[in-house]
Amino acid sequence: MMSLFEAIVLGVIQGVTEFLPVSSSAHLLLFRSWFSIGDVPLLFDIYLHLATIAVIVFTFRKRILSLLGSLLRLFSAPIKEQDKENLMMILSLLLATVMTVIVVFILRYFDLEVRNVKHASALLLVSALIVGSMKWAPSRHSGVYLKNSALIGVAQGLGSLTGISRLGITVSSARHLGIKESEAAEFSLLLSVIAVVGALVLTLSDSSSQSMQVGTASIVAGMVSAFIVGLGVIQLFIRLVKSKKLYLFSFYLFVIGLLGVFTTV
Repeated sequence: MMSLFEAIVLGVIQGVTEFLPVSSSAHLLLFRSWFSIGDVPLLFDIYLHLATIAVIVFTFRKRILSLLGSLLRLFSAPIKEQDKENLMMILSLLLATVMTVIVVFILRYFDLEVRNVKHASALLLVSALIVGSMKWAPSRHSGVYLKNSALIGVAQGLGSLTGISRLGITVSSARHLGIKESEAAEFSLLLSVIAVVGALVLTLSDSSSQSMQVGTASIVAGMVSAFIVGLGVIQLFIRLVKSKKLYLFSFYLFVIGLLGVFTTV
């Protein structure tokens, strides 16, 4: 059974890597391999992701309440100009989610999911290229339109592969589509809320994933550590996107990817 210390360590790793373009799932896989941490049930990973989703909800609570308010007014009161923008954002998030689901379904149908540590490490090298390409993203600024959101949704679907940074590929896609830095960060983070909640529902419906060998104390410790660390790291991520320095993580991804390829079996 996973120890309390191991749960806290994995929570810290999740809190750091979830809000940086480095693939949290690949890092959890690598650290479990390097430090001989036993198999961790998928549901525990989902709980850690749920903790970091709580970080996003807390950070963007005003924006989320504004979106929900506009959605409610659509059915109960005359909508304002701001409501029109919010409703377009909601529609864009839903379209992106649909595209993500389609891509994930295709990956699962053809059994293209990554389970091997070495393969995940190789995909970290691909993430290095994706994140590094942001240095050459166009300087023009446009909003999140439906066409853009569909393409970002496809990118997020590919980001479900272990080793492909979901944040890296979605923000990079948004930036190459000309979306402003702050909007690219916000859309990518809000989009992940729907994706992870959906993954939690699917995992909970899978009875085989519920045979957890992890105690309640370890689950709570992992989630709390992921939440606390994530609160700080998400602010760093937002600042890095706005300052156009996120591409610097490509160097780290290249190094950690090579280490994973040559030091794991």
